[in-house]
Amino acid sequence: MHYYNPMMNGYGYIGILMALFWLAITVLIVVVALRLLNRNTPTPHDKNTDSIDIAKLRYAKGEITKEQFEELKKDLT
Repeated sequence: MHYYNPMMNGYGYIGILMALFWLAITVLIVVVALRLLNRNTPTPHDKNTDSIDIAKLRYAKGEITKEQFEELKKDLT
């Protein structure tokens, strides 16, 4: 007696693997496209920020010490 299995309709599990493969390729293309598009968004350095904001950003990144930040802030105001 032979029973009908909808998963084995001529392609078997190869069809499922091919579908997963193409799904992975599609997701990969979308991720790469989003990263390329996100690369073109302006960063804080690209905007016309004032010098206090740049000093705050440098202090937050750890590029300057608190004393250097306070000195820059005093000089700029």
